[in-house]
Amino acid sequence: MADIDWCIAGAMNGWDNASNPMYDDGTNGDLLAGDGVFSLEMSITSAPATYEWKVVECGNWGLAYPSSNSWFNTSDVGQMVTFTFDTNDYSANAGMTLFPTTNIVNVTGDTLPTSFTAIGKFQGWDNTNPATLMTDIGNGFYRLVYTVAEPGPNSGRVVVTGTNYSFDIDGRTVGATNFLFTTTEPDQDVVFLLDTYTGRLLVELATSSTGTWCVAGGFNGWSHAPMYDDGSNGDLLGGDGVFAADVTVPTTGRNEFKVTNCTWDVSYPTTGNSWLTTTENNQVVNISFDTNDHSMDAGLVLVPFTNIIHA
Repeated sequence: MADIDWCIAGAMNGWDNASNPMYDDGTNGDLLAGDGVFSLEMSITSAPATYEWKVVECGNWGLAYPSSNSWFNTSDVGQMVTFTFDTNDYSANAGMTLFPTTNIVNVTGDTLPTSFTAIGKFQGWDNTNPATLMTDIGNGFYRLVYTVAEPGPNSGRVVVTGTNYSFDIDGRTVGATNFLFTTTEPDQDVVFLLDTYTGRLLVELATSSTGTWCVAGGFNGWSHAPMYDDGSNGDLLGGDGVFAADVTVPTTGRNEFKVTNCTWDVSYPTTGNSWLTTTENNQVVNISFDTNDHSMDAGLVLVPFTNIIHA
């Protein structure tokens, strides 16, 4: 759909579907020309509020995303927000599968809510239930691991706590197209993971993968500390090929480290060390090691594409 002219239409521009075009040329808020992500930076000059909007083919209401409306919040007059529409197909990408996988509508620079709750059949569709309140884990991610009592088919979504503004299978919407998932045994854990910066959501059964990886660095005397891909110890999603560990760094400053196979036979980076910097004593740092091969992924071509170390 790269040859289609896309526009934004919503309450902030009187639902004008032809006057505010989006760009994929590196201008007007677009990050990279020709990457299939269309963008438009706009000053919202009307009063702070929650606004509904859509991406449409310019002048044509017959082709519009999402199927219902999307939404965003402002807190200041003249607030600059960037609307994005990602037309890439991520369904075959390595690693965790977040939805939607294509035609992803989102906003950055808006005033995000501070509280999100997972709702569904499994908890009585209660949008204020403290048992399914998601935890803010930083970098725009919210996470919940919830034990579903009864096995069988289920449905749900994530909402702004106390409202019907949702993140669901169509992304950031007001239409509530629910996720479907099935638990196979009593009291099975389900992982809900929301990435507010991309407007995407994951709902999967908790699992784990095999593999032996450790982190060693100046903060632990270069001894080997285990990393995990089972949804614990700082790992976001078990079984996704991304190993992680929450590490307490005793003293403030810069530390070098490596990821190893828990001996020194194999280590990454292969030359030199990785590094991290802390600003307080006993700061907890999440170190991750992505073993997936992203060389064939849709979207931006970022390097490295495998054995990716991050902190």
